[in-house]
Amino acid sequence: MFRLAHAALGGVLAGLMAATPARAATLVFSNDVMSELEPCGCRNNPEGGVVRKATLLAQLKQDDASLLQLDAGNLLFESEELSDALKRQSEAQAGYLVRALNELGQDAVTPGAKDFALGLKVFEKLRKQAKFKFLSANLAKKGGALLLAPHAVFERKTKDGKALRIGVFGLSGPNVRWPSTLTAKDAQAAAKAQVAALRGKKVDLVIALTHQGLDADKELAERVPGIDVIVGGQSQSYLQKPEKAGGTLILQTAFRNQHVGVLPLGPPLDVDNHRLVTLGAEFDPEKGNALTPLVEEFQAKIAEINTEESRKLEQAAHAPTPAGVPKYQTFPKCAECHAQQTEFWRKTNHANALKPLLKAKQIRNKDCLRCHSLALGEKEGFADVLKLAERNAGEGRAEWVEPEPLATWLETLHEADDLEETAKLLPSDAKPAALHVALSNFKRVWAPVQCENCHAPGYDHPFGAPYAKAVDTSKTCLQCHTQERAPGWYEKSGSIIAGTLDKKKALIACPPDKTE
Repeated sequence: MFRLAHAALGGVLAGLMAATPARAATLVFSNDVMSELEPCGCRNNPEGGVVRKATLLAQLKQDDASLLQLDAGNLLFESEELSDALKRQSEAQAGYLVRALNELGQDAVTPGAKDFALGLKVFEKLRKQAKFKFLSANLAKKGGALLLAPHAVFERKTKDGKALRIGVFGLSGPNVRWPSTLTAKDAQAAAKAQVAALRGKKVDLVIALTHQGLDADKELAERVPGIDVIVGGQSQSYLQKPEKAGGTLILQTAFRNQHVGVLPLGPPLDVDNHRLVTLGAEFDPEKGNALTPLVEEFQAKIAEINTEESRKLEQAAHAPTPAGVPKYQTFPKCAECHAQQTEFWRKTNHANALKPLLKAKQIRNKDCLRCHSLALGEKEGFADVLKLAERNAGEGRAEWVEPEPLATWLETLHEADDLEETAKLLPSDAKPAALHVALSNFKRVWAPVQCENCHAPGYDHPFGAPYAKAVDTSKTCLQCHTQERAPGWYEKSGSIIAGTLDKKKALIACPPDKTE
């Protein structure tokens, strides 16, 4: 398998190397990475990750290419607002990403709104840890002072020994939702001033590193002469070929580091050899590389943080409603009456949704568990990653089941020919039990994806009000099956492929019966 993968990698990189003129330095660019250090394990063909990027960069450097690495924002966090349950692990993850980029030799970043998800104080803390520059010529604090340096000049040596001076300035879009403590001044006025300043420093190329979206980039290129290249972000546009406006080349790479842009620099710019390199499995190093230990450390740290958080949680904070009726019943309770539906559900991928997290060593990662479990962070849901399931342990005792053994048991449930098969739920169990016996002993199980993820919470069904069965696909399926997590569902434009929702719903729609 590795031989085939590395043979394919050799072909990809040979093409890249052959296409890169010997005299040119190389621009390597990205945008909207959204804190992703490794490819999401729930995708069918996961792409991206800093380990694979390290493989690409090492190969580019083998050709003695002089690299300039730029990123156009939304780098540190995946959203503009983070729930309390995710804040601590998200800050740690952003720190590991900064460390990874330091190792990779990142040169400059212009921030996006998501980079301030935990506030200006945390952003400044992370910025101080970075060996690369954060740039913006128009993002200002209250009072009008710029938050960051407006530009930087990078000098690279071409293969013939000549110096190539590259001026890079950052630009923040005024229509982006920046934190209330910051404001984006007029972008085009700032760009004109920066072009003049950099041309005055005798640079060979001017690059605008922008976070304002593709349409605003096109307008900038048409109205502000003197910009050679715009590396943009925010709109997450998948530009397989550079756009050109007003003599300016516009670049963007979609999102989450799934594709890395590579452009030989000049002058003149070698547009014909622009590439978006997809970081697929062919970039997995057979024996790891310099980033592999860091990613493994990150995985362990996230598990450690959430394990520690779990120990601090008080069970009283997640008690049943005052009326004594829990909001969620979870699938073992549903199975008591809906045997036919349970039998169908257990064979779906939803029922085995913890497996990819276990394989990716992310089963204690709350960010992943949001979509692979039920009601994470809700008042009447769960917040403790060590308490994904509760079972009756006899003599009136209850026993919590941690995620790793639960995932193994659920995989057995998923693959079994029938529910008479036996398996241990916990390694400490004296002997294996039939699956249907173990199922009946559960009180509540918060993972995997199950009945109440798609339907309304059960409360005291079937004794209360009629149960809502309709599924709102726009609020349910697409909440987790986003373009970055399920790229096969979407057009490159970002719109969902016609008919996809209906086809996907058919795969998980339980058979009807007369049970109410």
